[in-house]
This record gives sequence, structure tokens and C-alpha cells, in this order.
Amino acid sequence: MTVRQLLLFSTFSLSLVAAPHTSYSDIVVENLFLQCRVTDQISVTEFFDIANPAPQYLSHTATHGLSYCDGGYDSQWAGDSATFDVTMDHRLQGFRGSVTSGGRWLVRPAVDSIVTFDGFFHYSHPTTPNEWGQASINVTLRVEGSTSFLFVDQEVDGTVSLGPPSSTLTVNGSYLLQAGTLYRVGYSFGTLNFQSPPPPTATWLGNGEVHIAINPVPEPAAAMLLVSVLPVALSRPIRRVSMNRIR
Repeated sequence: MTVRQLLLFSTFSLSLVAAPHTSYSDIVVENLFLQCRVTDQISVTEFFDIANPAPQYLSHTATHGLSYCDGGYDSQWAGDSATFDVTMDHRLQGFRGSVTSGGRWLVRPAVDSIVTFDGFFHYSHPTTPNEWGQASINVTLRVEGSTSFLFVDQEVDGTVSLGPPSSTLTVNGSYLLQAGTLYRVGYSFGTLNFQSPPPPTATWLGNGEVHIAINPVPEPAAAMLLVSVLPVALSRPIRRVSMNRIR
């Protein structure tokens, strides 16, 4: 373990053990907004915008010609915990444009909690020169009403930035949430092409998932157990992800 890893580990461990256990009854989801959109000169959009939602599974499909955005959403919460699971399927064909999907939940944790993000987006674009495409995925966290992000993880790639025509993008991470604070937890997927007009049979495809979980900060006994195993995890090599960006 490096000195920097040891310092980070010590700080994180102490925050888990010393974090006050402030309670505001059960976790509250105040609003959800989930959208699929297919766009060329016009936009076809399907969305859910629900205030005070109940735990539920939702799905919809936005279709424009041969292109579509198909989304499924499983939002569940009870007590101090919540999970938000998204599955997404994109197909872009027949015009220059985009297929985009994104959403957010407004969440007020009942106790100091940890939100974790994990997601991927697999894309497959044409290999023919000039049939450029771009794929993207991101997850975000901020306090509702603020323009500053507390956490962002994203990956963008594709042939338009000289990346491979087929690959898998990933996002992950975690952040400590304060009890009683209203947070905006969000995600997005994107599929774009840049040839006008594209060949009729050319397709830009993408499918992926995002999983978001909110769970209470471990009690001191559980935190001490975590402290005992973290050095082993931190001693492993850090994964580095290269990203091709548009310049």
C-alpha cells in the first residue's frame, strides 16, 4: 500500500466509524424523471415524470422509423435503502441523428448513507470509413438546487474520436450522503452518428445497464470489520481506463 492509499484508507475508515447516526425516518424518493428520445429533424420522446412515486417497474419505447430507444426501470426502496436499476437498448438507423436516454431520482436519505454507481454501455457501430459514430454513458450526483456536481463518472468513445467501432464503456464509484439532504441522482446514455445521409442499412447500436444503490453507512462494528479487510483491497493494482475524447 502506498502512503497516499494509506492516508485515503485511514480517512475513509475514520469517517465510517465516527459518522453520526442521524435519522429522519425512512428514505424518501420525492420525484423521478425517466426519458427516451430519438432525434433527427424532429424528436420522438417518451418519458415518465412522477412526483411522490411508489416503488415500481416502468418501461417505454420511443420509435422513429427504424430507430428506437427502449428503456426499463426498476425503482425500489424501503426503510433506509434504495435501488434504481436501468436497462437500455438503442438502435439508430436511417438518418443522421441521435438516440439518447437519461433520467434522475430526487432522493432524501433517512440516515447517513453511501450511494454506489455501477454501469456499462456496449456499442457496435459500422466499420465502413466515414460512417462515424459516438457512444456515451455517465452517472452524476448533486444536491438538488445546486449546479455543482458532487460526483461524476463518464466514458465516451467511438469512431468519430478515432476509437474502435465496437467496445464497452463503464462507470462506477461511490459517495457519502448526509441524512436529510435532498440529492439528485442521475444517469444518461447516448448514441450518435455524423454522416448525412447515412447508408440505409447502416446501424449504430448500443445496450447497457446502470445500477444505483443507496445503503446506510455501516454501524461501528461493521465499519471496523470493513477496516480490517480494506488494506487487502487497496493493495491490489488500480484499474486504469483509457478514454478517446473528441478534440
